[in-house]
Amino acid sequence: MKKYKVRAFHDSLGDRPITMELSLLPNGKLQLAKETGEDKFEWSIDSLKIEKGGANNQLFLFTHLSYPGWVLYIRDNEFIKEFKARYPHKKIPHRNILDSGVSLVITTALLILVTLSLFFVFKDSLVNGVVKMVPIKVEKKLGGIILNNLIGTQQLQKNSTANKELQNLLSPLFALGAAKGYEFNTFIVDDNSLNAFALPGGYLIFNRGMLLAAENVDEIFGVAAHEMSHVVKRHTLKQMVSSLGTYAIVRTFFGDVSGIVAVLADNSTFLLSRVYSRQAEEEADLNALFYLKQLQINPHGLIHFFEKLQKEHDRKIKELEKNGIPGTDLKLNFLSTHPATEDRIAYLLKNIEEQESVGRMSYKTPIFDLQKFKHMLNKSSEVD
Repeated sequence: MKKYKVRAFHDSLGDRPITMELSLLPNGKLQLAKETGEDKFEWSIDSLKIEKGGANNQLFLFTHLSYPGWVLYIRDNEFIKEFKARYPHKKIPHRNILDSGVSLVITTALLILVTLSLFFVFKDSLVNGVVKMVPIKVEKKLGGIILNNLIGTQQLQKNSTANKELQNLLSPLFALGAAKGYEFNTFIVDDNSLNAFALPGGYLIFNRGMLLAAENVDEIFGVAAHEMSHVVKRHTLKQMVSSLGTYAIVRTFFGDVSGIVAVLADNSTFLLSRVYSRQAEEEADLNALFYLKQLQINPHGLIHFFEKLQKEHDRKIKELEKNGIPGTDLKLNFLSTHPATEDRIAYLLKNIEEQESVGRMSYKTPIFDLQKFKHMLNKSSEVD
């Protein structure tokens, strides 16, 4: 009896999908078990529901009426081939519409064209609807899964003295975000590139290089306020949902939220590399300015840091092109997902000047030893 590896998702399995073994039994049932051989249980074929999902509909989703909340994510073509051979009466979604004949292809193509046209017309509304259905606690669960995946590939500091200092420094800012139901936590990545990004649920990741490049606390607050705004406005979550396949979005919109966390988490590396829309960036900028105004932090720090990023970005592109390498090969950095064009910097500056012209702005500088903090960053890197 051949055993196939599948990804299984259920609340009882923890915060992330796990690998389990699936076998086809001679009695017309599927046997699911952990890789250790424990916790075996059987699913009857007759009560099995099979659909397609995941990014670009590359996965087969198996669910069962008798086991609510369980979702199996299957990519293995060998398993699907054996399943079809054993149970030809059980309908399984086609990977290729050409299998059904030319006439069906034409009809299906027309239906798909109409459906896709309607989908793209109403896509934003569907995505927003799906995002509204995701509770903050589920969003945080998703962010935690992605964070665990990052920990496996990068050096993340959570309990270092430097990260605790950063968390304390930004606590007044995070208190503003708490009003929206989010608890924010900082993490420092041992990476010298100028980057910072937000994960769903309130996880803010800062590269060590970005913090070392900051000339003052205002710049750190500016970047943090911008990233925090992406979380509060749920831009990252919207971006990830929007990148899913058409079927997955529609299916979730009409009430089936189960398993969306697993699908998003499985595709998180690709989905997080997507560029924010101009509208999302402007919304995050304006919200960041609002937060900075509330705290009386000088918002020019955000602009200064954007200008610094732009200069560094341009320098690296010239360096690559000088060596015969296309500028598009530049390693993923802040500007690749947060385009900081001259127009955007001018737009920010205009908004700040309008705020300052309305009334005299009095800015406060938080008490913080930036040089000591940078020393901590260098020291923690040497220890790692």
